Amino acid sequence: MTNAQSKMDELFKLLEPLNKTQGEHSVSITFNPGMKGGVINFMLDWKTFIGEQEFDNIDEAIKFAYSLRKKVGIDSISQ
Repeated sequence: MTNAQSKMDELFKLLEPLNKTQGEHSVSITFNPGMKGGVINFMLDWKTFIGEQEFDNIDEAIKFAYSLRKKVGIDSISQ
């Protein structure tokens, strides 16, 4: 597995619990074709906090995923 693939796996593992809350939270990721960046779209706390965050590389996306988890009170990875 490449380093890039393992970082992608980490990102999806971080965001997965947010999408398993029966609609309380929702997160989607769009990667820009041919580029390393993209956008994370999110809706938290029953639509009380909605937004998007652009990222230039996977490390920025992972850092933001941690901040989203912290915001909603999900601290451990295995939820």
